[in-house]
Amino acid sequence: MLLLHYIHLFRRHYAYYEQRMDNYFSDEEQHRLHWVRNSFRWSLGIGVAALVYSILPCEATSLPFMLAAVSYYTFYGIHFINYAHIFPYVASALVEPVESTPQEQTTVPTPEEQELLAAVDRLMETTLLYTDAGLTVAQVAVALGRPHRNLSAAISHGRHTTFKAYVNGYRVDKACQLIGEGWLAHHTIDALGAECGFSNRVHFYRMFKQAMGVSPSEYVPNGNNTNKM
Repeated sequence: MLLLHYIHLFRRHYAYYEQRMDNYFSDEEQHRLHWVRNSFRWSLGIGVAALVYSILPCEATSLPFMLAAVSYYTFYGIHFINYAHIFPYVASALVEPVESTPQEQTTVPTPEEQELLAAVDRLMETTLLYTDAGLTVAQVAVALGRPHRNLSAAISHGRHTTFKAYVNGYRVDKACQLIGEGWLAHHTIDALGAECGFSNRVHFYRMFKQAMGVSPSEYVPNGNNTNKM
């Protein structure tokens, strides 16, 4: 029962943590922080193995338990050490108020937020900041000279989405533009995703298909594509 309690507790807190990652950290940073979830799963597996070993003590159960424990403390011990170094940066995101999800969003943007949205739109279109795979809401806020929580709120209220989804919209539009210009005739799809600011091929494919209804290789400029954005 105690084990089930901690599983439920972790799931609840990690959902909060993951929401922060989705809106605050870049794709690359978010990927590097997934070890927190994986570490818990390893810990859970070791706990279950220890429970089995305590009930059925024998060589068949002791060997898997020892191998799992040694692997866990060797591999994830390094991550725990590194996590202490980046924790202040993570903590700054975790203590800020959470914006409601797009489905729950009912707030109308204020005039100040509308002005900020116009400013960030101009910034994206003139500087192509979205092509930086490591772009974060904090970096854009610094470029605009505004607190990043204000920028997140403006995008949430005015666009009814998260900062990351907002940026990915620009990236998909850029990919469509390059495909229309015949960019794929001389470059690979991986290079296309990187050129538009996607951190990896899988993420590029997923975001492109979610927005356009087809994969980048199937997309036909000015054709019968379904735009879901």
